[in-house]
Amino acid sequence: MNIAIVSKKGGVGKSQVCLLLYEALRQAKKTVRVHDGNGEQGTISKSLRSIYGGQVIPITGDFDFHIWDTPPTLEHTATSTSVLTANIVLVITSTEPADIWETRDTIQFVAEKNPTAVLRVVFNKVQKGRVLGRHVDEHAKKLSAPTLPVQLTTRECYKHAIAQGWEALDNAAREETFEFALAVLSLRTAPVAAPTTAPKEMHPVELDKDVVQLNEDD
Repeated sequence: MNIAIVSKKGGVGKSQVCLLLYEALRQAKKTVRVHDGNGEQGTISKSLRSIYGGQVIPITGDFDFHIWDTPPTLEHTATSTSVLTANIVLVITSTEPADIWETRDTIQFVAEKNPTAVLRVVFNKVQKGRVLGRHVDEHAKKLSAPTLPVQLTTRECYKHAIAQGWEALDNAAREETFEFALAVLSLRTAPVAAPTTAPKEMHPVELDKDVVQLNEDD
């Protein structure tokens, strides 16, 4: 299963989302390989070296999941290649208007490059008590692709996780991360929805919060 993590611009937390998904799947005893579109000097490559130090992480063999962390541009070859080979594409955005504007271009890019991929928009860095956070549903209705029913909120421990991994997360963050991973896994059987200009009615997905259920469902 190939999962591409994509955004047109930086600052939306794309590598953070990639790392959280990677760690959640590993905690669920899945085999996962992350591909950094920026090479050894990319954020996710540095993150994994910081977390695992001298421990050798396999880069060959059979994996349950391949996660592609792409550069923050649609012009890079690594972005195009990752989208073309993806089964699932996650377009990352924050709730800021400028980020949402760029998300529309990214949705169109993915639809043209790989219309057979399951595409979902992921709202990251959501601050539910702030004005922008309270209007996430309104923002989602203006996009031409479905949104993932689980949002990732702004948490200090997520910032530390990029260097420390799973150990940096408190219980609430781990629960949210597992819910996010379960929502992504549920997309394996989701029908492909071609982007349109009309708003889509979103329906919440019932998720089990137990990591054991994550193993059983797979």
